Amino acid sequence: MAAKHGTRRCYVGGCHCDACKAANRNHERERVARRASGEAPQPGRPMVVSLPEQVSQPVGPGRVEAAIAQEIEGLALAAARPALVEAAISLGKILDNPRAVSQHPRPRGS
Repeated sequence: MAAKHGTRRCYVGGCHCDACKAANRNHERERVARRASGEAPQPGRPMVVSLPEQVSQPVGPGRVEAAIAQEIEGLALAAARPALVEAAISLGKILDNPRAVSQHPRPRGS
């Protein structure tokens, strides 16, 4: 039985008409959003995920953010460049976030 046009199953089966491409595109968007939010995979589709045992919200600044703040305190020109100071602190917060999703693929074998 052939898959119905406009479905991802038909796209995976080899059809690349506009309706099937749109269905696949929607499926991929939803999959990426689910993965970014940490939602469990769909039933019947095993997925190996290594998460920290307990992820808690940090109370104060994280390790990277605290190190950046310490470095900034020692800089004489920090007061003259407030935008750079805020950008550095913001990047530190992102690096400290355990739920941040990397945009680069993991190397094979890790």
